[in-house]
Amino acid sequence: MVKAVDMLKERGVSVDGFVTLEVRERGSRVGFKAIDLTTGVSCWLAKLGAEGNMRVGRYTLLLHDFEILYSNVFDRSRSIAQVVAVDEIGPMEMRSPLFLPAVRDQINAGKILLATIHRSIHGSSKSLLGRTDIMSWEVNQTNRELLPSLICDQIERSLRTEHSL
Repeated sequence: MVKAVDMLKERGVSVDGFVTLEVRERGSRVGFKAIDLTTGVSCWLAKLGAEGNMRVGRYTLLLHDFEILYSNVFDRSRSIAQVVAVDEIGPMEMRSPLFLPAVRDQINAGKILLATIHRSIHGSSKSLLGRTDIMSWEVNQTNRELLPSLICDQIERSLRTEHSL
């Protein structure tokens, strides 16, 4: 995701969004942080041993801060971005009842959504997002290095088509 975002920015495309990265301590995964791609602000999405009763697997979800982060990103992206990057749409993120509607609002506002979708829900992504005009690629060892360029080319074509209408 970050590679594609960087490539788009290098090509002059305005991109906003967030990525979710795993956090490791002494070689063991202890949770996940969401990071705002524009400001660098981060927050815990899920963490081992955190207080709370909402869980996915062994991780406690910390949705309050995550909801503030993605709300800020999506509010800002309405005015500054052609493309909204969301890494990821997955079981943890979807436990926030406002998350999926907020993602749909970005698409309905005419933004191109560049998203990673967790394998457990990928098959239902068209119905989740309420769209049929979705292009998807499965990442594997063979295409991993080529995909960022292919995706950026497709996004640029979409933006050119949008501007020529």
